[in-house]
Amino acid sequence: TESSKQTGRFEDLKHMSEPYRLHEFDEKLLFHGKVNQDALTLSLWDFGGQEVFYAMHHIFLTKSGAYVLVFDLREALDTESMTTVLFWLRSIKLHAPSAPVFMVGTFLNEISNKDELVLVQIYTKELKDNFPRIVNNTNGDLEFFPIDNSTGDGIQHLRATLESVIRKDQASSKLVSMQWILFLDKMLIR
Repeated sequence: TESSKQTGRFEDLKHMSEPYRLHEFDEKLLFHGKVNQDALTLSLWDFGGQEVFYAMHHIFLTKSGAYVLVFDLREALDTESMTTVLFWLRSIKLHAPSAPVFMVGTFLNEISNKDELVLVQIYTKELKDNFPRIVNNTNGDLEFFPIDNSTGDGIQHLRATLESVIRKDQASSKLVSMQWILFLDKMLIR
């Protein structure tokens, strides 16, 4: 029905008893899992660098995450910008010490002087000494991923590297209790 499509995928199971619903849910999930064994679903949280979220880092920065730290290449060598990058790296290291960190520099198209990229690489290489979980960009042997949103340059390589690193992480293949998934769905329906 139209209303069950809007309220949730298991709304049509409400009339069933709890054990039967769990079994029905389990069967549907197992079938879906067998068909899409290699599927990878990610949740993205954009903090936008806003200070209002600083007090909540302990809630959102978990050891089972992978972190994409985005900075503007046009301002990368600016002291304030690098202070912000350093703050985020420290926060991630504190709350998720074993999580991979992808440093992504945007606005590559606006960097005409390639010496600036060399300076950013020198700085990010120094950062890696204190933050060894920074993921290397094998495309150019860099410690950051320069991308251009207007042309898409670098984005496909970043996505492929993200997927490769995340698939190797044990948390991405960790089994989750069916009761937990059912509970989560109930919470989302309300």
